[in-house]
Amino acid sequence: MKDNHLNGNGPDKPQKRVALLFLMLALFLLMLTGYYWLQVLEPKLDADAKSNATALASSNAMDIEHALEPINGKVSYNTLSQTLDSILIIKEPNTNSPFVMGILIELDYNVVAAKKDSLNLEKGVIECADCFKISIPLYDKKTQELIGIANFWSSGAFIKSLKADVRIKLLIGIVLFLLIMAFVWHSVSGLLLKLHAGEQQLRNLFENLTQNKELLRATIESSPDGILVVNNFGEVTHYNGNFINMWQIPKNLMDKRDDVLLLNFVTSQLSEPEAFLNKVKELYRTDHISLDIIPFKDGKRFERSSMPLIISGENMGRVWSFKDITSRVIAERSIKQNLLDRKLMNKKLQEALESANTANRAKSQFLATMSHEIRTPMNAVQGSVELLRRKNMPNDQLKLVDIISHSTKNLLQILDDVLDISKIEAGKFDIDFIEFSLSTLMEKLSATMSPNAMKKGLEIQCLIQDDVPNLLYGDPSRVQQVLWNLVSNSIKFSQDGVIIIEVRKVSNERGVLKLAFLVKDSGIGIPPEQLEEIFDPFVQVDSTISRSQHGTGLGLAICKQLVDLMNGEIGVESRPGHGSTFSFVLPFKEEGVEIRIKEQKKLNKPASLSLLLVEDEPVSQLVVANLLKDEGYEVVVAASGTEALEKIDLQLFDIILMDLRMPGMDGIQTTKRIRELTDKKKAGVKIVAFTGDVMIDTVQQCIEIGMDGVIAKPININEINRAMASFFAE
Repeated sequence: MKDNHLNGNGPDKPQKRVALLFLMLALFLLMLTGYYWLQVLEPKLDADAKSNATALASSNAMDIEHALEPINGKVSYNTLSQTLDSILIIKEPNTNSPFVMGILIELDYNVVAAKKDSLNLEKGVIECADCFKISIPLYDKKTQELIGIANFWSSGAFIKSLKADVRIKLLIGIVLFLLIMAFVWHSVSGLLLKLHAGEQQLRNLFENLTQNKELLRATIESSPDGILVVNNFGEVTHYNGNFINMWQIPKNLMDKRDDVLLLNFVTSQLSEPEAFLNKVKELYRTDHISLDIIPFKDGKRFERSSMPLIISGENMGRVWSFKDITSRVIAERSIKQNLLDRKLMNKKLQEALESANTANRAKSQFLATMSHEIRTPMNAVQGSVELLRRKNMPNDQLKLVDIISHSTKNLLQILDDVLDISKIEAGKFDIDFIEFSLSTLMEKLSATMSPNAMKKGLEIQCLIQDDVPNLLYGDPSRVQQVLWNLVSNSIKFSQDGVIIIEVRKVSNERGVLKLAFLVKDSGIGIPPEQLEEIFDPFVQVDSTISRSQHGTGLGLAICKQLVDLMNGEIGVESRPGHGSTFSFVLPFKEEGVEIRIKEQKKLNKPASLSLLLVEDEPVSQLVVANLLKDEGYEVVVAASGTEALEKIDLQLFDIILMDLRMPGMDGIQTTKRIRELTDKKKAGVKIVAFTGDVMIDTVQQCIEIGMDGVIAKPININEINRAMASFFAE
């Protein structure tokens, strides 16, 4: 679009012309007014002023003539003087200045009845810059004979005032006229601006219409769909190239713009031409919007949409749009088939998941049953071993007892490892965050591991770097379990030397303290090819038939998974024949910085406690009961849940050791019955599960139904004593 301001057609040019015209009119008016004032009005005012002054002087001269009339044959001087004074005191009302500033009387004494020079009076201001002189002849009233001249000096002040007043009124008139002209100019300018704006709008509208027409044409041409517009007379008004290409219409046929010929041509390509024509006829009779699919003989598919062409509220024809959806139809069929395949796959996966869950539940049930079935006879073995230790036995027999005890502990460790792996895989292995002392943890670890190390001639050294804080916030039991497994592994594969347990600070950023734990040994080392798989379950360094050490290969796998659960990292460096260094890094929170480890109460087992042992296995009854009696407990044995309720009805016990898996009424049901007793003392008795099933679900169930603790089989008299001491601590 051209710039109208640059080509002289802008809205300001007519306005400037009008402004210039009005300015010239104003200047002409001012010049005309000045000319009228200087050449006409001011001279006329001067002439009128002098005429009026002359008339006034003539009137005053008549008064003087009257005063010169002789009385008793002689003119009175006093009368003439008073007449002059009365003339001088007359003032112009607007300016308050005298009309006559001065008077000079010149008489002809040959005619006047008076002495010579006796009446030549001069009064007022004779010389006056603003005055003008008027001379009026004096006549005798009777004889009409010239008797003298009266000279009046008339004031010009009233003439100036009159001129000023006329000028002001003239200027006011000019200003009012200019204001009227300015208003007219403003109105005319506004009208011109509106006219120009209307003209510009019409021009812009025309250009926009042209552009919109071109834009519409370009839009239709750029549309990926085939577009066809037909009016109510069956004439083709618009179409684009894609419509011709999609339907492969010859140009000469398209130039005729006849929709009947077009329909005949396009229907020859369709597999359902009658349905197509019926739909077209139906739509031409309505204002409906339509969307359907057109099948072709060659397998193509067009999506047809149609809507009425509404212009100013009237239906002027129809707009047809065609889209080739052949590839989309093929893709949709493929997607539908994929969805069917996916549903089938999901169904199979769901069945596999249900099967896996069933297998997992079966595995858990198997592990719980296995744990119970193994720990129950181990309970008798461990109890018997403990009883034998208390007998005076020869050394060779005592060695056999030690072998049995060591084998029992190894078997229990294998069982614990399998259960830990199962818990971790099931996601039921919880990590706690509590306050603990690092030095205390290391001391307990050293005290626990040193006896086994000393038997092989090994020494354990614990090193905590100076910049490592003692008070930490984390899970001490899991940290100790990882260290215990690593140190046990080092003891197992080392024949001599020193095992070093070291703790270093790695970093302390944003409230997170990272510590590195290292376990160094001088054992057989690990071949490089096994380093990457050393933390996998059931993998051992020496897997040959002639290996010198035994184990399940679960210890390092448990370490790896525990460290992962605590958001840490674990690794190993080793060379065959030069020992190994296992290390793991764990994050700890800083909440433990300001805490203090509370001094634990001294736990002392009461001297005598009445204890009900509920156990269905006869051998376990005998062994456990004898071991408890040896510790000073008053023991009563019940072989079932029903018998336990009968014993409780007869006697009040301090504590009950309850087996869980019993025929008839099991330990869970028996505990619920006890908690429902009306006797509050008997219902509130301490109940501790004594079981070989230590799966986490079982332990949680025991706590939920109201048990006070869980002790795992086989019997550990020290653990039982600690439990009793904690329940009945002073």
